[in-house]
Amino acid sequence: MFNVLIADDEELERRAIRNIILDKFSEQFIIYEGKNGREAIEIGDRIRPDLVIIDIKMPGINGIEAIKEMHKKLPDTYFIIVTAYDYFNYAKEAIEYNVKQYILKPFKRDEFADKIREAINHLETAKRKRSRELELKERLYSMEPAIRNELCSSIIFNRLNLIDYKLYQESINITLNNSYAMAIKVISNSGFNLSLIREYLEEKCKEYTELITYNLSQDKIIAFCKKTEDADSEKESEELARKIRKMLREKFNLNSYVGIGSLVDDILNLTCSYEEAEKSLEACSDKGKIVHFNNLNVKDTKVQKNYYGEGEQSKRILNEALDYIRENYNKDITLEALANHVNVSPFYFSKCFKELTGINFIDYLTDYRIKVAKDMLRKGSFNVKEICYEVGYSDPNYFSRVFKKIEGISPTEYKNKAY
Repeated sequence: MFNVLIADDEELERRAIRNIILDKFSEQFIIYEGKNGREAIEIGDRIRPDLVIIDIKMPGINGIEAIKEMHKKLPDTYFIIVTAYDYFNYAKEAIEYNVKQYILKPFKRDEFADKIREAINHLETAKRKRSRELELKERLYSMEPAIRNELCSSIIFNRLNLIDYKLYQESINITLNNSYAMAIKVISNSGFNLSLIREYLEEKCKEYTELITYNLSQDKIIAFCKKTEDADSEKESEELARKIRKMLREKFNLNSYVGIGSLVDDILNLTCSYEEAEKSLEACSDKGKIVHFNNLNVKDTKVQKNYYGEGEQSKRILNEALDYIRENYNKDITLEALANHVNVSPFYFSKCFKELTGINFIDYLTDYRIKVAKDMLRKGSFNVKEICYEVGYSDPNYFSRVFKKIEGISPTEYKNKAY
């Protein structure tokens, strides 16, 4: 049922409106009455009406002023104005405050009933919409941990591309540009619940920064942390690491090591920061409990060589990789498989590919697949579902989303436009 408030200084008018509602809509409404604008505002605060039927001319606070005041707290309330005066003098203000209908006095019962039916239709539609939105929010909330885990996994194993990241962003409320990675190794002679520890750390660390966390192994947590504004990133990350170690010690009686990667301005480079965090963690036992990659002496020697290919070898790796993509784009190609094909580590391959092409491997593969898909669409011999499978996708809906992100139109629209 809906709450309806009738506000009119004339008792006979209120009674007439009440009788029409009781006669035709008794099962849809609980009726309240106010005899002036002030009462309408006070009752509105108390009952939060779905529908307000109000006269314009009343002593003291008039109908428009009352609507204006109620609209501040009740922006979704449906207002119907009842007036014996020319409504158009008030139309501009009325529209601004969600007035949907007006009725001139004297009115006919059937005419008034039609206005109420329109109000009911509007209220029921709005109610269904709110219900759907609430259900969607609840579903997204229940799915959020899995989505955050998948995002972290995509970063760690270098499977993330810009299109996927935009889809992730639509589901979870976090941006990871201008961020860094942190690898946290928990040390203990007794058992512990790493999932419980990770959830605790993520919740507490939100007081200091935006972050998402991931259980990489039985004793290791990976965190991707957003740099706060106007802060020294190295000092900030080391301070956060100290706080994390303190939390683990005081809350769980656990010792820990923390390795920190460099700050990166683009989420697509977070895999590099993660690799740096892992290398920093390896150095922790020799160099202390917290190690930032920027402070590693090996950065300019062995690590540097792992980051950047050397001349002909890099070109050979790239050419072999591009040949492999052209021959196997319709298969499930992973970075790990391609790196193995050219006999280098996934991290080395990723850096080499990005350095020489200007984009990461996943984006290149996606662009190539969409280019082939466009050629097939122009020829018109295949439908969208067939093309989806032909270019290496297993889900036609996902293929269509990726295509539209790149081309701005759906595959079907592109196909129709080509003819």
